[in-house]
Amino acid sequence: MNPDDTLWTELSLRMREGPADAEVHIDPSSFEPLVLQIRSPNAGLAEKVAEYLLVSCGGRITHELPR
Repeated sequence: MNPDDTLWTELSLRMREGPADAEVHIDPSSFEPLVLQIRSPNAGLAEKVAEYLLVSCGGRITHELPR
């Protein structure tokens, strides 16, 4: 794994010393076009991660999976 890689498509984060719902998982649900699914037991955290990725990487936020 290279920390400078800009082509990542999966990421899981969990706070070591935080509430049980302080985790988020990002996985591709499609590669063409690239669609990332963001999951977390904490809906607010998932929304913040989605907004961060939107600002940092572009794209758009939807609440539906592509068909």
